[in-house]
Amino acid sequence: PEYVEPVIPDPVLGFDHALGAKSTVWVNGDEKEGDSKLCDGDEFTAFETPWGSGWKEVVATIDLGQSRNITAIQWRSGDANWIEKVDVSVSSDGQTFTPVQGLQGFVMKKKWGINSMPWPGPVEGRYVRLRFHNDGQESNVIRLPVSLMIYDGVENDTVEMPQVGEQL
Repeated sequence: PEYVEPVIPDPVLGFDHALGAKSTVWVNGDEKEGDSKLCDGDEFTAFETPWGSGWKEVVATIDLGQSRNITAIQWRSGDANWIEKVDVSVSSDGQTFTPVQGLQGFVMKKKWGINSMPWPGPVEGRYVRLRFHNDGQESNVIRLPVSLMIYDGVENDTVEMPQVGEQL
């Protein structure tokens, strides 16, 4: 009963450092209560605005807890087809964000399941900011992907089997 199955890293990408990370969400420039639900590991939860009109953008910021050499980002779409594009930027201090090359206006529409962003190569940062938008056009609702996965490769990953009970 004490055994908990350990998280196994992806053999190529490594551990998902977004899993359990702190995240915040801003809607049309206003900070909202709670988080973006991108890092909770639950593919049945997702942040969404109430149904209505006037929704232009949602900005989610992920705090990885320490600076990482990010090598890949993936997302699980869920019902996020209401959003056309995302702009991705990174920061080491949470104040000054640098746009990631090739990921400004990246089209997410009609991409279902688990998808990979065309990551340009290792990018150093502690904070990852994603601005979900439709080029300024208003939407009736904005639904974010259900999961975001952030990787830094396998070089610094180790997997140890937990010791649970007497060795026989």
